[in-house]
Amino acid sequence: KLTLNSLSKEFFEGLRSLKQLSFRKCNIKEIQSNALEYLQNNLETLQIQELKYPWDPLNLTGTTQMHKLSSIDFSDNPGYSTIFNDKTFSGLYFCKQLYLMRSQLTKIGEGAFVPMKNLMTIHLEDNVLTDLNENVFNHDTINYVQIDGNKWICDCNLEWLQKLYENGIVKGKPVCQPWLIPFNETIFCEDYPSTSNPCVNCIETTTNPDETITSDRTTTITESTTDETTTGELT
Repeated sequence: KLTLNSLSKEFFEGLRSLKQLSFRKCNIKEIQSNALEYLQNNLETLQIQELKYPWDPLNLTGTTQMHKLSSIDFSDNPGYSTIFNDKTFSGLYFCKQLYLMRSQLTKIGEGAFVPMKNLMTIHLEDNVLTDLNENVFNHDTINYVQIDGNKWICDCNLEWLQKLYENGIVKGKPVCQPWLIPFNETIFCEDYPSTSNPCVNCIETTTNPDETITSDRTTTITESTTDETTTGELT
């Protein structure tokens, strides 16, 4: 049984022709920069699952240009030590498939998948994502996005994702929190009045005969009841 706590490029020095690489249930605590350097010309698929500690993929997929790596599966991990950003997968220009299911993802940074210029399929199901930036990936190449099992807050920020669902690119049956309403039955962006930006030039008219406007722009409002009369003056 192999015990592996640290991963460096020297580990692969005699494996330069390796095409498939898989790690599961390892105790890897450290991944050194350029760890896949010796595999950059031949590796085609990479699978790292069920690691026992949170980790950062950057030193695997963001420091070395992988010329043939087309499929990556980082699913079923206990979480990641950092939020994915536009550097995390910058070495994956040719990657077409990315699997990130069941990995306790709470947020993905803007542009995180943009360096993956050939990305077509991405699986993000069964995480704890509440939103996703529209610029997270290249819309020109992506044709399959699976996002079921997350905590989507369906407001204006996610309207673009609803449109991808309507166009058949987002698959499955994603629902909105907290009422678990399906995407196709939700109004993502209603035109509600903004309390933070109240109307500045609004003019309110009235036909109340008891309301008069005087020449000095003072409005006198008289409200009569059977018992008493209350007069107020607004300037």
